[in-house]
Amino acid sequence: MALYTRPQVFPVRSLVDTTQITRTSRMVTSVTGMSVQPNKAIVGANAFAHEAGIHQDGVLKHAATYEIMSPASVGLKSTLVLGKHSGKHAFQKRLEELGYDVSEDVVKAAFKRFKDTADQKKTVTDTDIEAILDSEVVKPATEQWKLNSCTVSCGTPHPTATVSITTPSGKTIVDASTGGGPVEAVYNAISRVVRVPIRLVQYQVEAVSEGRDAIGKVSVRVVRRAPPSENEEALAIHGDDVTYHGSSAHVDIIQGSAEAFMNAMNKMIAEDEENELQRKEVEFWPGRVVINPRKQMEIA
Repeated sequence: MALYTRPQVFPVRSLVDTTQITRTSRMVTSVTGMSVQPNKAIVGANAFAHEAGIHQDGVLKHAATYEIMSPASVGLKSTLVLGKHSGKHAFQKRLEELGYDVSEDVVKAAFKRFKDTADQKKTVTDTDIEAILDSEVVKPATEQWKLNSCTVSCGTPHPTATVSITTPSGKTIVDASTGGGPVEAVYNAISRVVRVPIRLVQYQVEAVSEGRDAIGKVSVRVVRRAPPSENEEALAIHGDDVTYHGSSAHVDIIQGSAEAFMNAMNKMIAEDEENELQRKEVEFWPGRVVINPRKQMEIA
C-alpha cells in the first residue's frame, strides 16, 4: 500500500491486487485463529473508522482529508443490509461480492446459519456474514461427531451442561457434566461422550459486530496427547504437541464455544483415522515409506 499510495516517492509498481488484502487477512485469521488487533493499519477494524465529528465531516466532504487510501482499494465495500427475509440468491450474491467462491454445500450450510442468526438479530452485516462463512469453511470435510443441542444451567457452585451428540454410527447420546464455569461444563460433557484424550490450550472470544446482539467468534486450540500405553511408533504418528484449531460464530457464545470445540475435535479424530490408514498400509506394504505430513517423520 505504500507503493500504491505514494507512486511519486517510489518509482516502482507491484502487480499485487490490493483489493484482496482485507479478504486475505481475514482468511489468515480464520485459519490460524489469531485475531487482528483493531488498531492494526489497513486491515484493523478501526483503520477507516472516524468517530470525532470534525473527522466525519472532513471525510464526507473529501475522503483524502483523513484517508490516504480508500476502503475500496483494500477490499472494503459498502455494507448491504441482509435480514431474516433475505433469500438464498441474495445471500449467495453477497458472498460473490465479498470475493468468496465456495461450493454449493458450504453456501447451503452457511445460509442455514445465516437464517438462524437473522432470527436473533435485526440486521446481519458483512462482517457477520464473513464470520459465519469462515466458521463453515474451516470445518473438516466430514464431521464424525455432530452436536445436536447444548443446554447450560449457570450459577454457583456447579454450572451444569447437557449435550446431545450424534456418533459416527448414527446413535444419539445425551450426557451431562459440571465445571468451574458454563464453558468448562460444556467441554466436560462433550468429552464424556466422545471419550478422546484432549486438552484445551487456548480459548478466545471476540465480537465481530457491534451492539447487544453482536455475533461472537469463538476460537479454540486443543492438543491430543497419546496415552502412555501407546508405543513409540504410535507416538510418532499421533504426536504429542500437534494443535488443532476450531472456530465458530454465533450470537450465543456458549453454543459457539461448543461448536468450536467440536470442530477442533473432529479435525483431530479425522487425522487420527488418516494416520491409522497409513499404519495399516505400512503393514500390508512393508517396503513402502509413509510420510506424516504433520511431523515430517518417516515411518517404515
